Amino acid sequence: MDKVLKVINILLLSIVGMLLLIGVMMLVQGSRIDLGKVADWWAGLSAVATAGTFAIALIALKKAPNWFKQKRNETGFNHTLSLMSEYDEVEHDIQRLFFDIINARRDAPHFNPLRDEIITIVYRIIALQSKLQSCKRWKIEASPEVENAFSRLKEFCNLSLKVFADERGRDIDALHESQQALTALKSTIAEDSKSFKTEIEEIFKFPK
Repeated sequence: MDKVLKVINILLLSIVGMLLLIGVMMLVQGSRIDLGKVADWWAGLSAVATAGTFAIALIALKKAPNWFKQKRNETGFNHTLSLMSEYDEVEHDIQRLFFDIINARRDAPHFNPLRDEIITIVYRIIALQSKLQSCKRWKIEASPEVENAFSRLKEFCNLSLKVFADERGRDIDALHESQQALTALKSTIAEDSKSFKTEIEEIFKFPK
């Protein structure tokens, strides 16, 4: 589209130049100017303008599909950047809350607020998974690792809620088992996050 704009500018400058030339001729020659010649100049100018307009239309028609494709690809690319940025935020919150979850006690004042925060993160992950699926809108394919990593975020929250349930019921054996599973999952999620610290093109397959 930049080339089209350049062509348009050149044609417009040419037309303006011809008009200025006619104007100068009229000022210099005054009443002696041949109106027939002016008409000829104007006819030539009109022909150039018509041809220029037609050429611009052809160029724009030819370039339009590429322009739309480029804009679509740009929008899809920005979508994946936003998606992974949100993933980083959720992963950070999970790592931040881990020790509070592991050490949660049912009689602690922050027990219920902490549980509510985990539920809020669950909704964020659901929105994140939906956003991942919408990559298909731009013909973008996510690697299986991305889908698995997003699923592990949700699994972390489910295990966290189980830790709260086991602590509330004082089921010590179940609580210990849940805590161990959560600790192992936390490490896996940290590895997921580390593997995504790379070029976005290595995480998603973009259309060419």
